[in-house]
Amino acid sequence: MKDLKHMIFFEELLRQSHNTLVEQAVDEGQLALGYNCYYIPEVLLNLKGCFSSRLRAPDSGTAEVASYYMTNRNCPYVRCILERAIEGGFNYLNALFGAEGCAAMERMEEHFALLQSVQNPQFVTTIIDPPMKGDETSLDYYKAQLQLKVLDVLRDHYGVDVSDAALREAVERHNRLCRVVTAIGDFRKLENPPITGYEYHVLNLVSYTCPKALILPYLRETLQELRERKPDPKPWYRARVLIAGSEIDDPEFTKMLEMAGGMVVADRYCFGSMPGREEIPLEEGKDVLQSIADYYMWRNQCPRAMGPENIIARKKYIFDLAEKYRADGIIVDIRNMLRSFKIQAFDERTGTGWLRHVLVRRGFQSGQVMVVLVAVSPIFKLQKPFLKKLTELHPEITTVVLNINDRFGPVVLGSREKVLLGDGYIEDSLLGLCFRISPRSFYQINPVQTEKLYSIAIEMAGLTGKELVLDAYCGVGTIGLCAAGKAGQVLGVELNRDAVKDAIINAKLNGIKNCWFTAGDAGKYMEEMSTGGKRPDVVFMDPPRTGSSPQFLSSLLRAAPKRIVYISCGPDSLRRDLDVLVSGGYRVSRIQPVDMFPYTNHVESVCLLTKSK
Repeated sequence: MKDLKHMIFFEELLRQSHNTLVEQAVDEGQLALGYNCYYIPEVLLNLKGCFSSRLRAPDSGTAEVASYYMTNRNCPYVRCILERAIEGGFNYLNALFGAEGCAAMERMEEHFALLQSVQNPQFVTTIIDPPMKGDETSLDYYKAQLQLKVLDVLRDHYGVDVSDAALREAVERHNRLCRVVTAIGDFRKLENPPITGYEYHVLNLVSYTCPKALILPYLRETLQELRERKPDPKPWYRARVLIAGSEIDDPEFTKMLEMAGGMVVADRYCFGSMPGREEIPLEEGKDVLQSIADYYMWRNQCPRAMGPENIIARKKYIFDLAEKYRADGIIVDIRNMLRSFKIQAFDERTGTGWLRHVLVRRGFQSGQVMVVLVAVSPIFKLQKPFLKKLTELHPEITTVVLNINDRFGPVVLGSREKVLLGDGYIEDSLLGLCFRISPRSFYQINPVQTEKLYSIAIEMAGLTGKELVLDAYCGVGTIGLCAAGKAGQVLGVELNRDAVKDAIINAKLNGIKNCWFTAGDAGKYMEEMSTGGKRPDVVFMDPPRTGSSPQFLSSLLRAAPKRIVYISCGPDSLRRDLDVLVSGGYRVSRIQPVDMFPYTNHVESVCLLTKSK
């Protein structure tokens, strides 16, 4: 599609809170009122002579100074905001209106005052105490808090008109903006939208970070442009996605999802379009502040007030949004089919229902799709019509498996399976090899980065074609098979028998004859090797997030391989295990992190250990 006229300008506005439109409004004598939490009604900060500024800290670094004051256990959002304040990034503010939505948020807001981080003599910080639950008593308390700690502060400190008439005008201006943003967002309901989810995310976010009167003309012009914009001839996405969460204000996250093939058609988070860009209704016979308090309290989806009733209501709200914006995909469609096929979702609390989980696995290179239905019983009424309807909706599905899990607890998959459609597995390729993946087999979910991860691991191993290699925790054999061409012999050990079966088949599929796989404990296997006079030259180990057991590490030290290549998905457990191995005579020669899960705090690491001289 043709680029939007103002897109680069909008993106530039999001690079810092003190952007050009904020600077213009401040120069014109407007009061800049910062806020962080949805419990602070944005509309109250946009009375005449004021504008709201949703605080952000893009391109933040490590936030070391803020971490000193707040500790690194607080969420990165609040630490980055405080760090940016200490740097002077919010000196344009006249006030910060905070809410004790969570302890971390309150602590950050308190440090604005304690550290006097905003160098503005007029600056004040005020923090409301929002209610913990939604009822009429809490509503009265919330309204009183808004009056005392928002409106009274604006009136007494800055002389702002906070009359009922002034509030009504502010609501009307707010609703005008909401109508424009909503009209832009409604294009996402179309089968082939003239806007991407990333573009909408940017447009919506600038409406929070910029003075409303100054950004509205640009948004109106963009709305007209979208009405005339021609989308690409064919929809580019694989699935229509709804994002639901608490605080997601980074459009790059949306861009990443869309690069992976999902069109973000709707959002439900604190500063998204729903509920933030829905109009505030003004009821006859009710003062305006009461209407505002009603709106922000009853529509607030903050987990702080997530009692059982709210959780159920929130799920229903999200499902309704998914239907309204036609979010699709296999899991959403299966959920929508449940009622018509009289299938009840399993309830852990009561033990009633049939369907517990739905898993979808997709071959990145092959495009093959496996659907796993996890149920409490193998009896599947209306199985044939259900599968017929599902494959009509998603002809890309190549196999469907029914997994039986009749145990209570957090374990997702059971030990019994029944193939309902297709072969019961999918295949995919990795580093030029073909791999069979069954429902209970482990296979990395980010194949692009997996190729980089395994290439680094194999390069670190320094294989010459003569080595005896042990692939511990081998899974379906991915690492061992990829390394086989450079090794003399590869032995793979794995506790999961289903994965071992897949590994043996994968060796045959690829015509690899120097790999052997066995089901068992890798530590005991190494002990048996040593007893038989065999020692591995190189050990690949890719344990679960909890790391290796003390027994395995002891066996590894007794086996004394020349090189150990440790692939870790848990930095804490890696550090713990490295301490043991280093104490046992190894040294860390090299370590390389690999970002397998962008926009999360998880990281994989490949570590080479060699025998100390």
